[in-house]
Amino acid sequence: MHIFGGFKNRSQQWEPEKPSFTSLQEEIVWDLTYKGKIFAIKTYRVRTGVGLREAKQAVESIERELKAAANPYMDTDKLQSMVQAGQKLQAIKYYREMTGVGLKEAKEAVDWLGASLCNR
Repeated sequence: MHIFGGFKNRSQQWEPEKPSFTSLQEEIVWDLTYKGKIFAIKTYRVRTGVGLREAKQAVESIERELKAAANPYMDTDKLQSMVQAGQKLQAIKYYREMTGVGLKEAKEAVDWLGASLCNR
């Protein structure tokens, strides 16, 4: 008798059948959700033919978008006002708390926001 719902070992987990996708981004989101980042990077490389670095950056960008979209409580006006007031460290801290990303990703996001606000 198997304790784990008929799986042969603990490492196997249930996942839905992979559907057909209309866009690469949909497929990457599915891979991130059910397979993990490494599998998503591999899928991106196979579908686009880019190198490892480019694929990793693209998948991490999609992952950041997902995390930011998953938090409806993030006040983007507050974040923009912190960046415009020169409170970069507070903005990075706030971004990390709201999205759950690492320090490097938060710094890149705040730097990008600062640059885009300057270009307006």
